[in-house]
Amino acid sequence: MEKLNDWDLEKIQDYLSQKIAESLEIDADDIDIVKSFSDYAIDSASGAELSGNIEEDFNLKLSPTLLFEYPTVEKLSNYLFKQLS
Repeated sequence: MEKLNDWDLEKIQDYLSQKIAESLEIDADDIDIVKSFSDYAIDSASGAELSGNIEEDFNLKLSPTLLFEYPTVEKLSNYLFKQLS
């Protein structure tokens, strides 16, 4: 894992796309960063798992409603980038 201050916006977007792709068993290149998580059939269980991974990997405490508040890779990555800056 990279140091937190080494994460730029694009790396965070790539990280999120990869995590979602792994969960859905698809290629990360198939993730559109402006498409809603619900369009990828990310439900509350898979959303909780993703939030847990983000909390652990970035050492952040996140709201359980995070994916509803920031419903796309683009919006979530912008939020995480601000938290890490």
